[in-house]
Amino acid sequence: MAHAEEILRGLQEIAGEKFVTTGRYATFAYTRDTSVFGGTQAETVVRPGSTEEVSKIMALAHQHRIPVVVRGGGSSIYGQPKGIPGSNLLIDMTRMNRILDLNPKNLTVTTQAGIMMGKLQHACNQAGFFIFTPSAPVHTVSLGGWMSGAAGGAGISAEIMSVTVVLPDGTIVKTGGGP
Repeated sequence: MAHAEEILRGLQEIAGEKFVTTGRYATFAYTRDTSVFGGTQAETVVRPGSTEEVSKIMALAHQHRIPVVVRGGGSSIYGQPKGIPGSNLLIDMTRMNRILDLNPKNLTVTTQAGIMMGKLQHACNQAGFFIFTPSAPVHTVSLGGWMSGAAGGAGISAEIMSVTVVLPDGTIVKTGGGP
């Protein structure tokens, strides 16, 4: 990556030093997923803890023209984007795994993208309602990965009321309005 030390320090300031790595043993784990196509050869891996951190990371990557690959639980059967091997910044979303609001009265749940579907399904069941999870390995599939993969077109899209996304330049956009 261009300006590697400057970028590494910037990522560490955003997400915290313990959530950024360039270590070969750590980055090697991301070269695999459950598909036959494999994962991503990332130069750096960062694990943000909030939408705001994702926004700052994307703005930094955009400023330095660094290719970004986003990953959830690594359960993709379609493979991950390759980007530019050895230059990619991989954003691992699994640290963003919290339920922000669970409302049994309105049958709504607000959560972060990195939550595993099994954890989300269990919380909804405990609150007395059911969440649709078709044929997904619920203990390794993240909500964000599930929504962006086949499941997004396999029934869940009708239940989505609002999505907060971070654009490539770091802009945060929230769609919908909820009940």
